[in-house]
Amino acid sequence: MEKSSGAGSFTRRVVLLKDSDCVKHNGKIIMPTTIDMAKIKKPHTGQYNKKVLFSKSMSEEVVRQTLQKAFPLFNLTGRFYCASFGQGSTAFIFHGNPRVWDGKMLKKTVRGNSVLYILLEDDQVC
Repeated sequence: MEKSSGAGSFTRRVVLLKDSDCVKHNGKIIMPTTIDMAKIKKPHTGQYNKKVLFSKSMSEEVVRQTLQKAFPLFNLTGRFYCASFGQGSTAFIFHGNPRVWDGKMLKKTVRGNSVLYILLEDDQVC
């Protein structure tokens, strides 16, 4: 069920993946195994947030700031990318060039109970 918190606002579950959490194969970034993902989502890692509030009107910069607040253990001033995950594939989907999405793209791409994945280019721990 999609949760809205006002005009154009919505919440999403977000998983932050360090470079070391992912495997690269044939130029694609592959989703961690179910067991590894369960470990990543443990509270002590600081890599999972169930309720990050976004708005369709957010710019890429505001999305970046929102994600930094949601994941204070990580330095998100470096390079990272937004991604989604589709059924029938083990690779993340970037929907164009890997980048930080604005609020409109988030709303369009990560629907309902889907998860937004943040992929760090380096392991940027504060």
